[in-house]
Amino acid sequence: MTVTTVATAHRDRRLPVPADRPLAAVVALVWNALNVGARDVHVVFGRDRHGAVGSVGVTPGPGRTALVDAGSAELAALASPRARRRLVREFARYLLRCGDVAISYDGVRLDPARLVTCVHSERLRLPGTWSAQPAVLEVVEWCEPFPRDLVLCDGDGVGLAEVGLDVRQRGLSLTAYLDWSGFDRTRADGIAGTHRAAVESAVDQVHAYLQARAGERFREAAGHHPPRRPTSIPF
Repeated sequence: MTVTTVATAHRDRRLPVPADRPLAAVVALVWNALNVGARDVHVVFGRDRHGAVGSVGVTPGPGRTALVDAGSAELAALASPRARRRLVREFARYLLRCGDVAISYDGVRLDPARLVTCVHSERLRLPGTWSAQPAVLEVVEWCEPFPRDLVLCDGDGVGLAEVGLDVRQRGLSLTAYLDWSGFDRTRADGIAGTHRAAVESAVDQVHAYLQARAGERFREAAGHHPPRRPTSIPF
């Protein structure tokens, strides 16, 4: 796969664009567009006359376009509902925080507010870390099926790595995010191992939250407790 980008002046930083993972490349290119202040980002699919996807463009504004070219099978996967859910999961919190930002994927605007049913946020002091800055754990519950993962994020909320969660509750779709500035985004593949104690602590806290939520969900189902409403996610 090849990735071609038009150079732009970036306000903060530019995320590395992986050359062997098309979906991760699209995610990185969208973050790069947001980092330069784009408010209306479009992921555009180029299709041939038979409807097959031939290219994917990430357009943060006039004159700034990034193209992802890959094999037909790889690009076809980008058009799947699973890929769209990945984009929603990645950018949901950013879009909920920034109401004036829009991201469209293959002509459909991402609307996480329609899918989020509950948000829980708490600060954590991670064991085995030198940083005095606490981490933030956020658990987002969805009304549609999403992979049950803990997403390890940098201090800006950009996903770096994922850890699967062993969630036994039926009918519960959630994503947990651990935001911490101490994660090294240049070594994303080894984050979970390098910070094993911190990750295990966050996983334990997710399960503690789920245990508390189990009683609430039972009362909600029985009509004895009003359902939790989505909360605005603070910076």
